[in-house]
Order: sequence, then C-alpha cells, then structure tokens
Amino acid sequence: MFPVADPPRAGPEDTGRNSRRSSIRAFPGASEPKPTSAPIDFDDEIHTTHQPSCFDKFIDYILCRGDVAKRTYENRPVSIFGLFRYAKAFDHFLLFVGVICAIISGVSQPVLTIIAGRVTNALLVYAPHTKQFRNKATENVYIFLGIGIFVTVTNYIQYMCFQHCCSRIMAQMRHRYVYSVLRQNAGWFDKNHSGTIATKLNDSMERIREGIGDKLGVLLRGVAMLIASIVVAYIYEWRLACMMLGVAPTCVGCMSLMARQMTATTVKELGGVEKAGSIAEESLMGVRTVQAFNGQEEMVERYRVELNKGRKFAIWKGFWSGLYGGLFFFWLFAFQGCGFLYGAYLLKVGIITSPGDVFIIVMAMLLGSYFLGLISPHLMVLLNARVAAASIYETIDRVPKIDPYSKKGRFLDKVIGEVKFENVHFRYPTRKDAKILNGLNLTIQPGTSVALVGHSGCGKSTSVGLLTRLYEPEAGNVTIDGTDVRELNIEYLRNVVGIVQQEPILFNDTIHNNLLLGNPNATREKMIEVCKMANAHDFIENMPKGYDTLIGDGGVQLSGGQKQRVAIARTMIRDPKVLLLDEATSALDAQSESIVQSALNNAAKGRTTIMIAHRLSTIREADKIVFFEKGVIVEAGNHAELVQLGGRYYDLVKAQAFKPDNEPNDEIEEEIDLGPSASAFHSRQSSFTSSIRSMSGAEAFRRGTLGADSFAGGKSSARADAENAAFAEEVAKVMEQDGKVSAGYLDISKMQKETTL
Repeated sequence: MFPVADPPRAGPEDTGRNSRRSSIRAFPGASEPKPTSAPIDFDDEIHTTHQPSCFDKFIDYILCRGDVAKRTYENRPVSIFGLFRYAKAFDHFLLFVGVICAIISGVSQPVLTIIAGRVTNALLVYAPHTKQFRNKATENVYIFLGIGIFVTVTNYIQYMCFQHCCSRIMAQMRHRYVYSVLRQNAGWFDKNHSGTIATKLNDSMERIREGIGDKLGVLLRGVAMLIASIVVAYIYEWRLACMMLGVAPTCVGCMSLMARQMTATTVKELGGVEKAGSIAEESLMGVRTVQAFNGQEEMVERYRVELNKGRKFAIWKGFWSGLYGGLFFFWLFAFQGCGFLYGAYLLKVGIITSPGDVFIIVMAMLLGSYFLGLISPHLMVLLNARVAAASIYETIDRVPKIDPYSKKGRFLDKVIGEVKFENVHFRYPTRKDAKILNGLNLTIQPGTSVALVGHSGCGKSTSVGLLTRLYEPEAGNVTIDGTDVRELNIEYLRNVVGIVQQEPILFNDTIHNNLLLGNPNATREKMIEVCKMANAHDFIENMPKGYDTLIGDGGVQLSGGQKQRVAIARTMIRDPKVLLLDEATSALDAQSESIVQSALNNAAKGRTTIMIAHRLSTIREADKIVFFEKGVIVEAGNHAELVQLGGRYYDLVKAQAFKPDNEPNDEIEEEIDLGPSASAFHSRQSSFTSSIRSMSGAEAFRRGTLGADSFAGGKSSARADAENAAFAEEVAKVMEQDGKVSAGYLDISKMQKETTL
C-alpha cells in the first residue's frame, strides 16, 4: 500500500475542478455507488459459466423449453428481488401499491364468473316477466358495472405504479452503469469492446426494463387470477374442478411447443433480415460511392434477394403459429364441453344443486388455464431480465485498482516537471506473451522537450500510458518530481499531465462546452487566451456563433487542423506542467501541420514536453531524441548527434529524407524556387553537376547534414573545411543550373559564406 496524504491538499484550481466534477456525478436521489462485492482488478478476473438454478430448470421443462434449461450463463442470474436493487423508499411504495392492485385485478376476473353464474341461475330459475327476475338481473348488472369500474381503476393504478417505478429504477441503473464504465482502467477497455458496452447500455437495459415494468404487473395479475380461479372452482365443487385441471397442462403444452417452434423459425428468418439490413446499412453509409458507380439497382436487388431468403421461414412461422394456436383453442373448447357434460351429470345425481355452479366452475378453470397457456413469454421476459441484470451488475460492482474516482493519494505542493522511468517493465493484460517494456530507464529534465521515436509497437505510447496511469508497470517506477505516480491522486495527476492525441476527440456540443471539459471553471477570457495560443481564436470567431457554435458529432463541422487546435486549447486550459504529444500532427496535411505545429510550440513553452512522432519536421527541434526498440532505449541524443552516429535514427531519417524511385518528399525537402531566370541554365548541365545529381539520396543527405553540423558547431578541421567548401561549391553550381535545391544544401551554402566572411 502506498502512503497517502491525510488529508489530501489541492490547489485552488483543483478544488474548483473537483467540486464541479462532483456536481456532474451527482444524480437526483443518487449517492456514489457502493460495490456489493470486493474490488476486482482486470488481471484478477476469472470468467466462469453458471448453470440455471433448479427452480429455473423446473419451470423451463414444464414449459417445454428444455433447450433453455440446458444453456449456461457467463453470470449467475440475479434473483427477482435483485432486479429492484436500486429502488428507493418511494420506489418500494410504488411497487407495493402496484403489486396489490395487480393481485386485486387478477382476483376480480374469477369473481366475475361467480356473478355470471348467478345471472345463469336467474335466467334458468325465474320467469322472464316476474319481479324476482328483474330484481336479480338488475342486481347482477350493477355488480358487473361496479366490478368493471373497480378493475379499471386498479389496472390504471397498477400500470402507472409499475411504469413509474420502472422508469425511476432504470434511470438510477443507467446512471450507475455509465458512472462505473467511465471509472474502469484501460485494461478493461482492451477486453471489452465499445460496441459491447453500448449493447449492454441499450439491449440489456431494455430487457431489464421489460422485466420490471408493466409486464411484471401482468405476470403477477395472471398468477393471482390462476390461483383465484382454482380456489373458486374447488370451493364450488372439487370433483368437477379436478376433471377440469386436465385442460391446464394440455394448453400449456400447445403454447410452449408453439413458442419453441416460433423461436427456431424466427431466428432463421432474422438471419436473412440481418443480412439484408447489413446491405442496406452499407448502401446508406456509402451512398455517394453507390451513386458514383450507378449501383443503386444492384444494391436494391441484393437487398431483395436477402429478404426473400427469410420469407420462407416467415411462411413456416405463420404455419406453426396457426397450427398450435388452433390446437390450443381446440383443446380449450373440448375440455369446456367435457366440463359441461360432467357438470350436467353431477347436477343430475344431485351433487351440484344449481346449473349456475357448473358454469362458474367450468369458466373459472378455463380462465386460469388460458392464462397458464400464455405464461411462457412472461416468464422468459423475467428470466432474460435477470440474466441481463447480472451482466450489468458485474460492471457496476467492478472497482478497478486504478480508480479515477478515488479520493486517496497525494497532492504535490508544486510541480516542477521532472519525469523519470526507472527500470520499467510492462506487458498488456490481454497480451501476456508479449513484453512491451524491458527495463526502460529515462530521465526528462524539467522544461525540456523529449521526442520518443521508434517503430510501431516498441513502447512509445505505452510509456505515455504509464505516466498517466492508464496502466501500471509490472516492475519499476514512474515518477514526477521524485514521487511515484502510484502515490498521487489520479484526478490530480491527470490535471498535472496534459495530452494531445493523434485523433482529437470532440463532442457534439459547442466549442465553449468542449473547452470546459479541460477545466470546468474556465472563464471565457481564459478560453480566448488559450485559443489564441493554440492559433484557434481567429477561425472560432469567424464561425456563425463563435465559441457557442455547435460543432456536430465528433467535431464534423471542423477541419482536421481546426479540431486539433481546439484539442490543444482544451489541454492548455488546465495549465498542465507536463505535456504529452502523441502523434499530434501525423494525420494533417502540410499546411495544417505548420499551423498546428506552431500551436504546439507555443503550448510547450515552459513545460516538460514528451512528444511521440515519426515526422522529422516534428522531432528534429527536440532537446533530446530517444529511439525505442523492443521496449528499451537504444539511442539518445539530439538530432545532429544521432545523425552523426549513423545508427537506427539515422536510418529512419534516411528513409524519410528521400523516397525510392526519385519520388519527392513533402515532409523533408523544402524546395526553394530561385526565380524564373534560373530555368535557362537547365540545358547547360555539365557532367560534373550530373554526377552530383546521381549521388544517392542517403549520401547527399548525410553529407549535407554533417556539413551543416560541422559549420554550425565550429569544430571542423582544416581538411574538413576544405571538403565542406568544395561541397558547397558543388551545391552552388546545382543551384545555378537547376533553380531548385533542398533546404539541407542551402544551409551548407549559407554557412560556408558566413564562415568565409
């Protein structure tokens, strides 16, 4: 356990940020989520499968869903009460009222059969024109009307309570899920794709909503109706009720077989529909390409073919639905006839005294059996909700070791900006077989700029991730001003260290609000100041609403260079002491790169700057260049030193300086036009100058760079001076004849003249 300050201290700006972010996290009626299980770190997660409980298996087999009973789950389904884990006191009150109303509504249905039986007795016992008949009929009509109004009110209250309770619980659950997702460490996101997370937020939440919403009320009402129907039937005559019980399993069997067959055919049907949907999605996303190649009819035909593949399964689905639905009602009415037949016999032998009692028993049992035959979808909805909740709760309960919401950790009194990597070893949790850093040792002095260079996968970006504690090293230390970053408060650390990434992430909001993400308490004056520093103020002012302009999803209203400058301003508005530039200009064209590079140079002033780049124009001015290979530093020095060394960095520079097959390189060769008169010399190229042009790009660049370094350093010997002077004359001749020359050659010529003077 690392030592922590008690209590932690923060500067005024940190206090403001913390208070603002605390208010952002706040939610009406919600406190900070408390995990119900021990904190889990990504490396410690063990994925297991779970079998359904015995009760679940019993229900599935009863409903002829043996395929469901045999499947396994990644997470153990939560209990029914676990679905209401985030219910507050008022939610419990709503739930209680809803359950009572659902039970009352369910019991009311069999009660109506009793009233219907009384009406039947009145019709059979009393003459139609007698006063007794009118009184009995009027009495039962009023009872019917009263029960109807009562059931209407209870159903309204039931649906309202369940829906309102569901919406409140789902709001809490969504809030806590997003809260928990955003607290996870980078290793967790390496394992869980963003698409999977979004699916959980949409599909899984929808399943939970169905399980605890009005459908749960319908299920409870049906269960109450089933129990009340059986009780009513047995009260009036248990013999007839026992005979009528045979209708229940038959109806359940028919509907369950239909559900199983419908599920199988629906899956096959959706397979074709999904393929058709994929074609439609591709066509819409690439509509310009489709139109450019006149491919509209072809795409429509492909869409039609895939839809037709699923049509035959839709026909079969209709066939099975009609078959089993017909069988269901056949058995329902068959048992109804048998019930009336047996009831007539009991009436004949005197066991049942009134015809209305036969009607009550038969209709009550049919009512209960009808619901029992339709119970399968409701139970499946409830089971799916329990499974989905288990997956959601797993994420909510997971507290990572690197917790950005934690209040623990130290706050430095003053940050100077010295960064050290001390014998750092690291491998990604999802790639245990590949070691990324193998004993990295690097010291970066305060206020200096260091460029990290190397081939992809050598550990450059990983080092930046360790500095911001996206990951933790498996061995070694990463320190800022001598303090291990693991001892610092994470939120404070990420305020101290600012990062500008290759692909700037802007949100579908105004420029003002995007800048507030860097510092929630920033004033408009501060925004203007940092935007001027980032060369962004002018183009922002020219936008329709200035800083209040909506920039669209991902900043679609801005160009690549403009987005990058806004991202730079967003980083600078928090005034970081350490600045990380991760390929900040690699995706830009030459003109945008120049503007953005100027903004980066402004941002780097007075700060410790770590840049990851491949472009020579970006890294050559760094105070120190570090070349990574296989997780260790193999070369270090400034640009001139590494070129003179002739090692791996030199090979990288050589590869960028001149492309094969005499292709021009916009990044390195800054061609200088000497005017229209210079073209007259093109036809008078001597064999001497031709040999200069035939010189390999690598040799020319090496000679040009070393010559420039020799003149600039003032360390040349007499022999070296003579060679450089001769080479400068050669360059001058090429300049006179071609009219163009690379910037490297021009520097040599200028320096030679200055030395001569």
